[in-house]
Amino acid sequence: MTDDRAVDLPDGTTVGLYEYGDPDGRPVFAFHGVPACGAGFDWADEPARIRGLRLLAPDRPGIGKSSGPALADAGAYPARIAACVALRSTRYSSTKRCCRAVRAMREPC
Repeated sequence: MTDDRAVDLPDGTTVGLYEYGDPDGRPVFAFHGVPACGAGFDWADEPARIRGLRLLAPDRPGIGKSSGPALADAGAYPARIAACVALRSTRYSSTKRCCRAVRAMREPC
């Protein structure tokens, strides 16, 4: 499964959201670094599917399909992600793209 869309939030902002892996799997949010967007997790589609994970990779504010400008401070970002959670799923895990996350997805269970 590879799906990308723009999700309109109740506060009038839009979040670009890319989904990979098993559509019925356990939801896991994956946060990209700079410069990047949620599309950068396309490599994780098959490993997530094999592990029964539904990988949700949102674009940061002002990046990709997300509306801008960027948030005034990082402290406002969790509220935006919480709004996505309310619209998409109630239980989730999270990861960020780093060498440990890449290794964890590529190594066998």
